[in-house]
Amino acid sequence: MNLPDEGTLRIRITPGRPPRGQEAPVQVKTVKMPVAFWESFQSKADAEGLTLHAAMRSALLEWAGRHQAG
Repeated sequence: MNLPDEGTLRIRITPGRPPRGQEAPVQVKTVKMPVAFWESFQSKADAEGLTLHAAMRSALLEWAGRHQAG
């Protein structure tokens, strides 16, 4: 089994709230995009079997990985 690198954040992929004390430190942000964008993004997420939230998180993590300082 592959263990995560030290310093990485674990992201839950199971539905529902995590047990008390296991919540990740998160900060909520709002993303405002045109309705057509969200409809397209939702249909692409559905086609890949993802929730909209999971697809957004995946896209942001991929982008951040490509733009790391160093």
